[in-house]
Amino acid sequence: MKQIAISLVISALVGTGCATQTGEIDYQRLTTHIEPRTYGEILCRGQRMLDKHTCVVAVMDHYRQTGLEPNAPGSASQRPLVLVLDDGTLLTGHYLSNPFAAWFNASNEQSQCRGRYSAFYGDTAPIFRIRCTDGRTATGTMILDLHGHNGLGEVTFDDGSSGDLVFGEAAVGGIL
Repeated sequence: MKQIAISLVISALVGTGCATQTGEIDYQRLTTHIEPRTYGEILCRGQRMLDKHTCVVAVMDHYRQTGLEPNAPGSASQRPLVLVLDDGTLLTGHYLSNPFAAWFNASNEQSQCRGRYSAFYGDTAPIFRIRCTDGRTATGTMILDLHGHNGLGEVTFDDGSSGDLVFGEAAVGGIL
């Protein structure tokens, strides 16, 4: 009986530890710590299994190298952005933001998606309204990495599909 009780306690502790480490990002916050590996896992989603590790390592290496370099004057004007659809399809482009407004434009051979929010036009929250040339619309949110002008976002399309945004020179520049 005592061994069963000890096993239950250990199982509960292990289960609780795993349950609290979901890796989910709270997009209601302004900033969070984002590991370079997370950028790589999202950006390399569509890679073949044999190539995925190499892709993730390349993204991580670029992030570390770029993070050591100071931002060039004027570099805040446009930064790279990638929209990664759930099937691994990439749309690449740029974003521009300030505390009250932001926009992005991302495209590939098949589609182009544009998103924006602006407090100046009455938006009360930083939620992107997104329109794509394939007729889909979406909403999206973003969160900044604590280390600068990089970050992640999530996109939910009106047809039920979704995607992730990865933005910033350190986070994206390694695959463009």
